[in-house]
Amino acid sequence: ASNSLKDLGLSLATASILVKKGLAEYFYRPKKIGEIGSLKSLPIENDFELTLWQQSVLRRVEEAINVNSYRGFLLYGVTSSGKTQVYLEAARYALAAGKSVLVLVPEISLTPQIIARFERFLGVTPLVWHSHLSPTERLTIFREAKSGEGKILIGTRSAIFSPLGDLGLIVVDEEQDHSYKQDDPAPRYNARDLARERGKIAGATVLFGSATPSVETYFLSKTGELEFLTLPQRVAGIGSPKIELISTSFKPEPSPNEPPIFPRGFRPISEKLYEEITIKLKKHEQVIILLNRRGYSSAVVCFECGWVGKCPDCEIGWTYHKVGDRMICHYCGREQRGPVNCTRCGSNHLSFRSAGTQRLEETLLKILPKSKVIRLDTDVASGKWKTRDILDDFGDGKYQILLGTQMVAKGHHFPKVTMVGVISSDIGLSLPDFRASERVLQLLTQAAGRAGRSSKKGDPGLVMIQTFSPDNQIYNYLKSNNFLGFLDDELIVRHSLGYPPYKRLALIVISSTDPVRAQEGANDIKAELGEGKDDIELLGPVESPIYKRGKLFRYQLLLKFPVSLEPPELLGGVNDFMKRSKGLYVRIDVDPVSFM
Repeated sequence: ASNSLKDLGLSLATASILVKKGLAEYFYRPKKIGEIGSLKSLPIENDFELTLWQQSVLRRVEEAINVNSYRGFLLYGVTSSGKTQVYLEAARYALAAGKSVLVLVPEISLTPQIIARFERFLGVTPLVWHSHLSPTERLTIFREAKSGEGKILIGTRSAIFSPLGDLGLIVVDEEQDHSYKQDDPAPRYNARDLARERGKIAGATVLFGSATPSVETYFLSKTGELEFLTLPQRVAGIGSPKIELISTSFKPEPSPNEPPIFPRGFRPISEKLYEEITIKLKKHEQVIILLNRRGYSSAVVCFECGWVGKCPDCEIGWTYHKVGDRMICHYCGREQRGPVNCTRCGSNHLSFRSAGTQRLEETLLKILPKSKVIRLDTDVASGKWKTRDILDDFGDGKYQILLGTQMVAKGHHFPKVTMVGVISSDIGLSLPDFRASERVLQLLTQAAGRAGRSSKKGDPGLVMIQTFSPDNQIYNYLKSNNFLGFLDDELIVRHSLGYPPYKRLALIVISSTDPVRAQEGANDIKAELGEGKDDIELLGPVESPIYKRGKLFRYQLLLKFPVSLEPPELLGGVNDFMKRSKGLYVRIDVDPVSFM
């Protein structure tokens, strides 16, 4: 606007005075928003021939759209079974019926590919909603959705609040992803759950899709709240990728064939994995490597005195980022320069342990000097277009290896990727969370699904997983491609322990700069709630798994209560306590997805 005013020789201040005097008026002119990251390398065919399984699924969804009242579906499809093609066909059907369509994706990194597919298939550019939009772009999209000018919107969790009218279809892709949950700041909500509620209000069809459904959503399909649909086979007759475990619980002395370039005591890639990677690269194929730990090292230790570097505000170990030479706390965000000497004894003999993606990238470039490696994690994908550019370059074949955190594991389709390697697959299994096994198995299944999606000669792809615990039961489910078997078994465990979906949870976290005050406040809230009664169980208070975070000491209570009860009936006393307490911060999270 200011550029137009300058053309007239006016300043914004002068224009404001004219408006106040009634001599001029503001009017809204939509700002044209550029294309949001369509991947140019993605092959899309509009005349795609649906499989019999896809046709069967699509018929059920189209019938529901015709009814003009709420219907919910869980679409379980193994990786590369063609779930996105079902979304496309269903969206086209809803648009042809004069309805609008809302598509939710869990992360911005998934947005470019799915936008490209919808745009090329439907011939229209979808509205796009995510956290990297400017305020002007948000306003433009909001108005276009509200006016009906835009009939299809793709976005992350907050897109569930978009004002699309005459809603006919809501798609929740990768419904299991806990990125759909807004933890902080308030309001706390789960867009997955709100999708069902909005579908009921709008009389729309809601389609949840996943190769690794959450236990909660799968349970809804077992009880009849959602209709269960399945795509049990990969398209084009491609089989499931071969899964091979590599035990790293014992590291023998290096063999003569092992790359001698590994630093002493640091061997992140086994000899077997190294050999398979080199074979794939010689065939001009591509490889994805998953290490779900960003940074260079998550532990800095002094060899002389045993000192471990910790954030002074959280008392949690620093993560060293070699790029920028920074020590960063991944919990409170505090930063400082990288260490030169031990702060306790002054020694410069420091060890960087628990390697992250930065160090693994450095190692790969050393042991595979002729290969081109690109890294994808939140450290390098902070810019608005950076994720798209990285995926574009890898899809175009400019790089042979894509290395990253969980961002590389979900929803991407790269025809030349024939192998996935997983480093330290056990990360997450030891977390104090009843969903730990579920999440690790989901991540590994999704990562495995990136291999062999367009393999020729009947080669379904190879997945090599380095693990310290190869006997863990989750690997049996993974190798047998039996995720539904895991869900059935997990439901039995959840029922016996009284965990969701059979009961609901409310996490109450009490924080203070004074540890004694925090503990007293937690005890006071427990007294306010009363002891467990009427099938209500109150656990704690206990120190939070991360006891000190950002200078605040934290205690927590966990409330288990029947699904039939509403949180306000139980937590009203806590809200009253919060109003009269001083020096305490109380956070209530109903249906939490994290307990850290």
